[in-house]
Amino acid sequence: MSLLLFTSSNSDDYFTFNYMKVLTNFVSVGNIIVSLCFILALRGLSTQISAKMGNIYGIIGMCVAFITAIISKCCDFLNAPTSSDALDRNEILYLLVGYLSCLIPAACIGIFIASRVEMVQMPQLVAGFHSFVGLAAVFVGFAHWIKDASSYQQVHELKTNEEKEEANIMHLTMIGLETVLGIFIGGMTFTGSLVAFGKLQGIIRSKPLIIGGNFRHVLNAGLVIFGCLLCIPYIASEVIVMNDIPVFGDTVSITDIQKYSVYFNAGILILVTLISFFIGWHMVMAIGGADMPVVVSMLNSYSGWATAASGFLLNNYAMIVGGALIGSSGAILSYIMCKAMNRSFMSVIFGGFGATPSKTRNQEDEGPKEANTIQTPELAKLLMEAHNIAIVPGYGMAVAKAQHVVASLAEELIKAGKEVRFIIHPVAGRLPGHMNVLLAEANVPYKIVFAMEEAEDLENVDVAIVVGANDTVNPIAETDPTSPLAGMPIIDVYKAKVCVVNKRSLNQGYAAVDNPLFFYSNTRMFLSDCKKGFEELNSELKRLMGDIVLGNGDISVSEKTSLLTGQQETIPMKIDPENLFIGIPKENVPEKMVAMVPSVCKQLRSRGYGIYVESGAGLLSSCTDEDYRSVGCRIAETTEELYEKSNIICKVNPPSEEEINKMRQGQTLISFFYPAKNSKLLDLSVQKGINVISMDCVPRLSKAQCMDALSSQNNLAGYRCVIEASNKFGRLLMGQVTAAGKSQPANVLVIGVGVAGLAAISTAKALGAQVKAFDTRKAAKEQAESVGAEFCTVSVDEDAENKFGYANAASQRLIDAEYALFRQLLPETDIVITTANVPGKKSPILITQDMVDSMKIGSVIVDLAAANGGNCEVTRSGETYLYDNRITIIGQTDYTVKMSPQASQLYSQNIFNFLNLICKKASDFTIKLEEPIVRQMVVCSAGQKMWPAPQIQVVSQNTPAKKVENINTLSTEEENKKSFPIGKIIGFGCIILLVIFMLFMPEMFVTAFMSFVLAIIVGYYVIWNVTSALHTPLMSVTNAISGIIAVGGITNISLIDPSTDLFYFVAVTIVGCLAVFIACLNIFGGFFITYRMLKMFH
Repeated sequence: MSLLLFTSSNSDDYFTFNYMKVLTNFVSVGNIIVSLCFILALRGLSTQISAKMGNIYGIIGMCVAFITAIISKCCDFLNAPTSSDALDRNEILYLLVGYLSCLIPAACIGIFIASRVEMVQMPQLVAGFHSFVGLAAVFVGFAHWIKDASSYQQVHELKTNEEKEEANIMHLTMIGLETVLGIFIGGMTFTGSLVAFGKLQGIIRSKPLIIGGNFRHVLNAGLVIFGCLLCIPYIASEVIVMNDIPVFGDTVSITDIQKYSVYFNAGILILVTLISFFIGWHMVMAIGGADMPVVVSMLNSYSGWATAASGFLLNNYAMIVGGALIGSSGAILSYIMCKAMNRSFMSVIFGGFGATPSKTRNQEDEGPKEANTIQTPELAKLLMEAHNIAIVPGYGMAVAKAQHVVASLAEELIKAGKEVRFIIHPVAGRLPGHMNVLLAEANVPYKIVFAMEEAEDLENVDVAIVVGANDTVNPIAETDPTSPLAGMPIIDVYKAKVCVVNKRSLNQGYAAVDNPLFFYSNTRMFLSDCKKGFEELNSELKRLMGDIVLGNGDISVSEKTSLLTGQQETIPMKIDPENLFIGIPKENVPEKMVAMVPSVCKQLRSRGYGIYVESGAGLLSSCTDEDYRSVGCRIAETTEELYEKSNIICKVNPPSEEEINKMRQGQTLISFFYPAKNSKLLDLSVQKGINVISMDCVPRLSKAQCMDALSSQNNLAGYRCVIEASNKFGRLLMGQVTAAGKSQPANVLVIGVGVAGLAAISTAKALGAQVKAFDTRKAAKEQAESVGAEFCTVSVDEDAENKFGYANAASQRLIDAEYALFRQLLPETDIVITTANVPGKKSPILITQDMVDSMKIGSVIVDLAAANGGNCEVTRSGETYLYDNRITIIGQTDYTVKMSPQASQLYSQNIFNFLNLICKKASDFTIKLEEPIVRQMVVCSAGQKMWPAPQIQVVSQNTPAKKVENINTLSTEEENKKSFPIGKIIGFGCIILLVIFMLFMPEMFVTAFMSFVLAIIVGYYVIWNVTSALHTPLMSVTNAISGIIAVGGITNISLIDPSTDLFYFVAVTIVGCLAVFIACLNIFGGFFITYRMLKMFH
């Protein structure tokens, strides 16, 4: 068909435009856009930042899907023959408008529900929306059958190839399978979701309903098989009718066969529907409330497969792709939930969690116990004494709607200088990620919200607060193999010094298992309504913090708070806590740093330390006396006053003899000391009987990284030296192409890949330079390459790293090879940065004078080892000068001084981390020499010289890597051996399937199936990248996407003439409109509730 666009004077000459081809291509392109938008919607949920855009992509995709479906249906009608037995085209438009009018009430109702539902009711909402998709799938299947049934009572002459293709037995087989399976899966999803909704809402009991014991498995399996076998008579009837096959000869006429086949197939579909309804109800009723997270995820997956089946039925690629993405999403979430519960997916689906709530072994062996309770005032004092606090929310918090009160508690504790974090179990609540949504609603920053697997140091937690959780913190999962919880990963709150459990009673959780945690010696039961109890706790905390600020009194250590201290060993050096003050003196010029910044002082004040700061000590680091006063510090007007009133002196630079003479016996000095260089100062300190802790003696241990002050300062020096070099270089480090011409990037060589070297590499790369690096340690290669440098090697195979993790002095053979390499590289290098130091020795000369002479004019050498002699032969320590009027040599040693505010912050935190290692609060301050890290850092104590300390051997990084590699190799081989038969079976099955497709399946189905498989693969990789905090928004957005099944209702608009087939016309219209209406509830409600949730994440 063509449309006349232009006419000329010659009536036979005209231009035509084939708009049908354009519209058909638009439908194809539209399906591609829909698929991409749905993929981007799920991909957007990988982070909280991109999640909102992901929801927008989903909305765009759904709009395009509706537009595409309408255009596709218009094409069908415009391309249809205009005859008396076909529907008038004006009536077609009215019918299409009628279908679309279902959108308006559905949108209003869906948005109304989504806007009014509370976040604690999200599991119920999701389960309810799943039922809508299942029911819509049933209606779409029936609408398609009714449309086909209208043509049963006709003579099928099969004139065209298209008509012959539609009557082909394989085509009818696929249509029959898709119809029956779509209705079957949709029916299971509908009733299963209704039961899940009832259990979550409390309308239906949460305990499993077991009918016939283990026989229920046989019953379910038998009904599933019977339902699938009903496809055979359904398909047979379709083939007979569509091909006018006289199966009964002359006994029964073709007309009678066509007439009765309508009732026959209708009966089959109704029977399939009833069976699916029963299976969905029976299967979910047999599952306990504890497994609801898995059930909801499973039903999410079912809704996707139902949508995909309807897509196959209607040959709609957007529905196929959308259904496959949703199906894979739900399946992956179900797997994640089962893994978090140490449960087999099949056992959840076919079993009943807590079906036999008999006593466990521990319950039978032990008699009744009495739990230790705690009241609000005692709990408030306990929290004020603690520093590291973990909060573990559970479904009880959601039921009590206490998320805002708990968030206020965390806010108050953070204001008091406490370290607070939330730890979320994957199955906390009744929906994956439900707790994350509730905390986001309460404005809890997601940077303090951690997943269970991220909580690895609970033994260092002072107080763990369990808010309404039970099974997810039950230690019986680790101790009793007979328990239904056995093997389930839990949050080990019992490892904390004190565990406070908030519940209304000591009742069991969903698993119907007693929780021995309630009776542990370090557990205190805070028995109260969650919301009311934490409101009272917040009020008490505010009162106590007000008393501290006003100085009206101190918080005493009660019987409860003594739990935090544990058993302390008797150690000779212990300072009276009543007189424990830290002193922060002003550093001597030219040092601009200060040993402690106000933010860290605030943390130390919350631990019970008093702090004196010499007036003006922090001015050069942008810290005023008023800043210190605001966090509770006292200002000492003179140095003498500060030394007199302080027990601990914190400095940056090594003390002078005058400063040591001001100290008294028993005082402690924490500063850089460099005992190898300052032997006289060390001897004087021993004579004075003071304790000296040297911040430059932190050992190279993973545990000590947080207090490694040298690394902190070297990191800044590595950054700053590149900035200084760039300033002296006078040209761009990055390459550019401009209208004026092209500039090449600068060539930078970094020698020594330690902390400073890595920082220099990162900074130079960020500025656009081409960076090369060299180090005598083999382990440095991977580190340099990880930050973007090209690692240079020499021909000598020698590793200069010693057993303590530092670089040894290189052999002469290696030195010669290095010199040869540098002589080759330096003539083409613009900036050279050297960082090589050997502990306890003068820095090695790496750049000789002749190498400097070979460099280009304008080049720059930065010698970070200048303070220790320098790596360049012509370096002048503390000076920057122009060598031979050609090369700039930077030998400065004050890089951190130029960044004193940042350097002071890092150094302060290093000292705080050290104090945190030796004690959690001031009253417990003790220098524990038996602690390896402390022993390395103490250079003198109580009149005894402790330096040099025994070296701690650091295992080479290469050794464990090889062992791990071997273990992984062995385990992989074992897994391959175990999975080999399964792999062969799957591979053989795929080959058979491909052969069947190639020989028998219609081309249309093969193409659709390929899209289906690819969508599952894409969905698999996309869903695994979704952060656990966004699992609930993921389910709501997939719920909305599954509403694309509404397109199936529009697609089922038929060319039935109401004047001849009024019943079929009315039936298909009503069923189709119902499908559109119900599915649109999902679409509008799902996207809107997702918008509400994502709006909370910030």
